[in-house]
Amino acid sequence: MLESPLPHLHLVTTSDVPLHRQIYKTLRQAIISQKLQHGTKLPATRAIATTYGISRNTVLAAFDDLIAEGFLEAKVGAGTFVAHRATMQTRVTAQQLSQRGIALANTAVTIPRERILAAFRHGIGDLSLFPWDIWTRHYSRAVKQTSNYGYPDPAGLPALRQAIATHIASTRAVHCNAEQIIITSGSQQAIVLAAQLLLEPNDLVWHENPGYIGARGALLTAGAQIVPVPVDANGLVVAIGQQLAPTARLAYVTPSHQYPTSVTMSHERRLQLLHWANTANAWILEDDYDSEYRYDQRPLESLQSLDTNGRVIYIGTLSKVLFPALRLGYMIVPNNLAAAFAAARALHDRGSSLLEQTTLTTFIQERHFARHIRRTQKHYLERQYVLRENLAKHIPNLEVQGLEAGMHLAAWLPAGYNDTHTSSIAAQHHLEVMPISAYSQTPLARGGFLLGYAAVPPNAIRDAVKTLAQIIKTNTQ
Repeated sequence: MLESPLPHLHLVTTSDVPLHRQIYKTLRQAIISQKLQHGTKLPATRAIATTYGISRNTVLAAFDDLIAEGFLEAKVGAGTFVAHRATMQTRVTAQQLSQRGIALANTAVTIPRERILAAFRHGIGDLSLFPWDIWTRHYSRAVKQTSNYGYPDPAGLPALRQAIATHIASTRAVHCNAEQIIITSGSQQAIVLAAQLLLEPNDLVWHENPGYIGARGALLTAGAQIVPVPVDANGLVVAIGQQLAPTARLAYVTPSHQYPTSVTMSHERRLQLLHWANTANAWILEDDYDSEYRYDQRPLESLQSLDTNGRVIYIGTLSKVLFPALRLGYMIVPNNLAAAFAAARALHDRGSSLLEQTTLTTFIQERHFARHIRRTQKHYLERQYVLRENLAKHIPNLEVQGLEAGMHLAAWLPAGYNDTHTSSIAAQHHLEVMPISAYSQTPLARGGFLLGYAAVPPNAIRDAVKTLAQIIKTNTQ
């Protein structure tokens, strides 16, 4: 297929919009309007850079953004093409969907990946460490109980809610009773429910920047106006949030292990955030997505445990600790909102499978859950040590954060390096190196990577770091 000439790029060097974003917007619009048809091969980035007298890295950054959003696809040895999905999706959203539907269709989501697990995929543990024989035995027992074949309580199985309340009271110092717990299909559904029940259209919402894309999408589709609030070494910068939007209706935070930078919110910041929420009559969504794993000390007390005014809604997930296909999470809401959240859950999907809920209940009650956490924590700490030791050896100019907790760490590049481009190159070498800039709504001072280690054996970590070091050396800056 012959290369297609690009739409005319009118680049304004004096504009506040970076050149790579100007290129990105021009090409994106050309794809949406179908001036560039799916399957079209684009000119080489070097040729574009020469034609317009700009840096090739500028063109690469624009292409990488379009690849990340599904508008372009790179084929090793063949070039860069307009992706088929991009044109087809745009045609459907423009002609058949409501405004809310268009917002949903264009919201960034994480698509499940079917290919072989690669370093450094995050958000998943080592499934070979899971006690499948014990789980299967509990599941078989649940199958034999005829009570598990009717409609479930939309708020969740009472015994499971009590088991979770008991567990998190000791591990996270969460104050609640079983009636405050709503079982959900993972933490994502909990965020969606909270956004739908607590927000009016155009309400202002604080969102960590960089921050979790799934939460931002759920809030946007509920009609919220996102206010990006920066994160520093102590977590969300509350003072800046108060300057930008003092009357915001809600703040979404990951205080125990910030996603994706891996920092922990300081005690002082937690108190500042709670004081603001109480004064502004605002809500706080505390997403405690991987707090079970804490390596330097006993897990920190939750933000919810410090809340004396009922402003925090606590969200937890079981998928990362157990296995992603389980699709069970939970949220803890104030007593006076429990009935409303249960009703909303019923409208969504009538509740989670009683078979899985019953299995998980006995799995927790008989202490298998706690033993699994202790066992995997030992393995994950070893793998984290191997990762940081090899990063220090082979890529010493990376600044590593997040050693205290979780299943991934953040590795920051020196200023001037392009994390998005490096991520694209790494993918061609079967490495999943997520660029931190992809999680940010505003330009960052420097790029970095989100590196998962829990699911990667030590030898594979060593090999992957060597490969990443070579990629950074030859393809970045």
